[in-house]
Amino acid sequence: MLPQDIARWQATLRENITLGQGDQSDTAVLNAARAGGATDVIDALPDGLDTYIRPAQSGGRDLSGGQWLRIAAARAYARTNAPLLICDEPTSALDPRAEQAAYDRIRELAADRTVILITHRLGSTQHADRIIVLDHGRVLENGTHTELLAAAGEYATMWATQARAYTSAPVPS
Repeated sequence: MLPQDIARWQATLRENITLGQGDQSDTAVLNAARAGGATDVIDALPDGLDTYIRPAQSGGRDLSGGQWLRIAAARAYARTNAPLLICDEPTSALDPRAEQAAYDRIRELAADRTVILITHRLGSTQHADRIIVLDHGRVLENGTHTELLAAAGEYATMWATQARAYTSAPVPS
């Protein structure tokens, strides 16, 4: 699971990535870190994977929200045998470049598993096999991106609303 609210454990980066997975080789941990986009975080720390992370206010070394999100992504990717990956707003703390890189990695990982992506950023849904639009727990629509745009329902309305923020030309609603 790649949640929106990330568990920030006072432990080493290695322990934060492998939490609940037992001992893993450096290669396995670094592969998960690479998949989660966290290698730059690890490389920037004095003891790499063995850097102990704790809140800065208690004299420790802490990470930014975006860095924690990448560590949480690495934690999710360390579970290589999991047939299901649930991503709840997985890019909420990332800048646009890091967001695109995260979605590229999620698409790579989706090849061998089912991915449930919970998001309000509809640009990330274009490549989904199936999109389910919910409203207060009720299914309003479901289909592919193309089908939902053609249906001109709630998904199409939300898509057009978000698209207006990215274009100077009028977007049909």
